[in-house]
Amino acid sequence: MAATRLGLTSVNQRPAVAFGATLDSSYDWSFIATEPTIPDSIVLYYIMASATSGTVQFSAAVEAITDADATDLDAVEGFDTQNLAALTTVKGTAGYLGKVRIALNNDDSMTAGDQVRIRVTRHAMLDSATGNALLLAVEVCG
Repeated sequence: MAATRLGLTSVNQRPAVAFGATLDSSYDWSFIATEPTIPDSIVLYYIMASATSGTVQFSAAVEAITDADATDLDAVEGFDTQNLAALTTVKGTAGYLGKVRIALNNDDSMTAGDQVRIRVTRHAMLDSATGNALLLAVEVCG
């Protein structure tokens, strides 16, 4: 089953993406890969809206497109295999900041100059935390 596509919301004036607790859901970010360091992981910064126990599970898929690729961006997606993070125990207090690092082992052969899209998915069907996970920021690490 395909993940539900999400939009932006806010938490106390902070932009956020609300990943629900019952269905897998995803959100995309784009950036240009630059030299000298190509990203090898991302860190997700999130809070739980209500959960104080349980686990969350996220993944990240990479799509890297160059201007030399014969890819019709209006018609197709070209994501590499998902990079799955380990199950992460949520903070004991709702609203406290948590972090999840995801290694980008499957990076769609990303190189400098590529237009890159990262699809972050919460696998709510695989985790045990109740309520929304609110993604506040994504750190791209090289």
